[in-house]
Amino acid sequence: MTLKTLVAGAATALALIVPGNAAETALVAADQARPILERLSGTYESVGPERWYGAFGHRSFRFDDGRWSLDFTFGFDPALDQKVFTFSTEGPYALVAPSDAVPQAHHTVFFEDVKRVTLHIDDPELVAQMGMADCGLEVGVSVDISETGCANWKPVAECG
Repeated sequence: MTLKTLVAGAATALALIVPGNAAETALVAADQARPILERLSGTYESVGPERWYGAFGHRSFRFDDGRWSLDFTFGFDPALDQKVFTFSTEGPYALVAPSDAVPQAHHTVFFEDVKRVTLHIDDPELVAQMGMADCGLEVGVSVDISETGCANWKPVAECG
């Protein structure tokens, strides 16, 4: 699967990986930022519970030398004490072109090599309602769905 988006906040990302003060970092031009963003290394975590379809989610994005990964945990309560599932994916990313709308940001394509789902709840009725009953999921086990897909997640081969 490819996800097209803007890698915004390049100045913030650069501040984390480029020596010097924030003012110097903010002056880095888009063409100078590109090689740095292609080697980006760091983690973005949700700062608090995020509203997702009447429940809550938490995202953890990691970038490491041209690769990215995401762990998304979905649950019923803001503290995620009642987790339902965690979806994980990873792959390479590629900067396409500088953004005309957002300074120091780039249009970026995120590719997926691997997709996994971990079920955290033992509720067959809920699992069926989410379309996950035929995915071969077991509570507490990370299941690779890269080839088969699951619910609305398509197999990696079907994603462009």
